[in-house]
Amino acid sequence: MKKKIISLFLAAMLTLSCTAAAFAAQTPARYLVTAPYASVYSNTKEPNRLLCTVPQNTYLEAMREQDGYLLVNVPSQELAGWVKADELTYADNSGQTDITGVFIASMPVKTEYIETEDSFDENGLVVKAKRSGGSETVIEKYTVYTESFSSAGEKKVTVLYRPEGTLAVFTASFTVTVKKIPVAGLVVEKLPETEYIENTPLDLSGIKVTANYSDGRPSRTFSANDILLTDGFTVQVDGNDDLSKLTVGTHTVKIIYRYPDIFCSFKISVKPRTLIGFRLLTYPDNMTVYSLDSVPSLDGLTMKAVYNNGEAFTVLPGECEIECDLSSFKIGNGNYVFVRYGTKEIRLDFTVRLLEEKRLKLTLPQVLTFIVGEKIDLSALKVEVEYTDGSTKEVTDYTLGKYDPLLVEQGQQITVTYGSFSEVFAIYITKYYQRGDVDGNGKITVDDARYALRQAVNLISLSPNSKNYTAADANMDGKVTVDDARLILRAAVGLEKLPLALNK
Repeated sequence: MKKKIISLFLAAMLTLSCTAAAFAAQTPARYLVTAPYASVYSNTKEPNRLLCTVPQNTYLEAMREQDGYLLVNVPSQELAGWVKADELTYADNSGQTDITGVFIASMPVKTEYIETEDSFDENGLVVKAKRSGGSETVIEKYTVYTESFSSAGEKKVTVLYRPEGTLAVFTASFTVTVKKIPVAGLVVEKLPETEYIENTPLDLSGIKVTANYSDGRPSRTFSANDILLTDGFTVQVDGNDDLSKLTVGTHTVKIIYRYPDIFCSFKISVKPRTLIGFRLLTYPDNMTVYSLDSVPSLDGLTMKAVYNNGEAFTVLPGECEIECDLSSFKIGNGNYVFVRYGTKEIRLDFTVRLLEEKRLKLTLPQVLTFIVGEKIDLSALKVEVEYTDGSTKEVTDYTLGKYDPLLVEQGQQITVTYGSFSEVFAIYITKYYQRGDVDGNGKITVDDARYALRQAVNLISLSPNSKNYTAADANMDGKVTVDDARLILRAAVGLEKLPLALNK
């Protein structure tokens, strides 16, 4: 059988909550990895969540099975996870063998390696087994796995041997040396762009960096793609790994290869960005003003600033210098407000108009239905003058048109007059008052039920002698309760017919 060499990844792994400690109260079953390697996952539903790999001929302790996976404890990694059951073999006993152990009889020829470049070479490696009678035997069908050669240092190499027909596993170990890549130094042969505008990213396009080696091998030249995509290279600007936005000034770019003492560097200069455009995005909400004495409102105004490095930002009036000469304002157009941002400005032309009365605005009393002979109370009527700028002012020196409190008809139109403006509203005179019509608008609605309910729970206070109170007393028991509100609601949706109240 061809010997197998498997790299064992010993990078730090996430430790699951289900560790060996969690297995202590249970009886684990012993399994042996019979596949070239077993993958350990965090759960059975996401098999892409790989935690680590375990080499062939490794013993694992399994607790339970689920969906074709076994939950195992991996002591070497101090974690637990799920392994496909078909990668393991149940090891209920170690089988019969006279082998008591294995050892390294002869080291491999090559014991020194270069990080990232070399892989383990077993040429010259001799492994022997010790038997119970004292004899020794050279073995061939063993498995070798190593620590990663991606970094320099002493690396452990482990040989695993499982005698055929048994589930017993024997191991022996030794170390090899992994050395740094023998780079004597880095030299910038061709510079990239060295002049920038602030907030632009570092661009290594066109750079050529040559690595010279101390072991006599030919020099190697790296391009920008090599530097940015090859593991081991680090690029910094003044010691900072963020290359996305350069700040104003002179900076040192350092290209480091694997170790702090292997680097090359060059200078770059970064100039301040320049404002090249400033334009209007949205006008103020109102470009017509009604005053010659105050600066027009800029609410709603937004602008866009554009710089020569490609950046563009929305700008608000609070970030700008505002200039407005009120002494030059006049009725009509040509009233300018200047908005400046940096070296740029925009000009806004406002229209000034005289503030004039526009119309009357009425807020009507809640009750506009009256029983014949009842005093017509319109004191809650609110009359306002609305001006051309949308503002209002309440007035009291208005006049009301005539009406007849004894005239029973569909409705009487009352005219409200103030200056040259007038508005009309209607009142209603009736011989009866409809129970349930609490607000007195001539019909029973959900609003009436709400008024009755608020009276019942003391959120409003209707006079016991008022028609509003009488209307709210839908069941005519002399008081307003939740039952009255329920009756009024039924009447509002057509499920109840309430009686009329006579004028007494």
